[in-house]
Amino acid sequence: MGLSLEPDLVVQAFFIGNDIYDDLASSETELTFQHPLKKGGVRTLLAQSVFIQWIFTKISSVKYFDQFLFDAGLRYADRGIFLKDMPETEKKAWNRSLETLSDTRDILREMDIAYRVAIIPTSDQVRYGSYRNVNEDYRRPNDILARFFSENEIIYLDLLPIFQQVPLKYELYYSRDLHWTATGHRIVAAKLATWIAQYQMCD
Repeated sequence: MGLSLEPDLVVQAFFIGNDIYDDLASSETELTFQHPLKKGGVRTLLAQSVFIQWIFTKISSVKYFDQFLFDAGLRYADRGIFLKDMPETEKKAWNRSLETLSDTRDILREMDIAYRVAIIPTSDQVRYGSYRNVNEDYRRPNDILARFFSENEIIYLDLLPIFQQVPLKYELYYSRDLHWTATGHRIVAAKLATWIAQYQMCD
């Protein structure tokens, strides 16, 4: 367990893409993602064919095709956490996630360990932001976390506005998955180092 190392500081990365859902056990409820395409449609076909997935990855690595697929609802799974009218599943997931963050803060505070959280945006938040449809707010998850951290005196860093200011923001994530490229890692490492050093001076 990490706490056995007796750290002075714990930095938690909170990924918008799946941490909110992962915190809600699938055995308790069926996670339903909001998407205009129903089961059995194009997305199901893509998921079932390795060859089509390979073609899809190659096409989506081209910026203009990626934009077209995004506009057509074929790129990135739309999730309820971005909807302005949040579904009950997402409300439950949020309650569980915020409870977990609060518990983590309390445990570390009792052990006199500094606690920080870095909010990790999804690739489509960075690439397309406000291009989402009128029923969605691409900043909503970040705003919920920011309000929670402020109210609970937890120091945090939101990487979304930082990534959006990067000239080559399209190259921060791989086109085939949700992970950072080498460029993305370099930018985050430099920012985190400065951020941690800045707030360590306050402890």
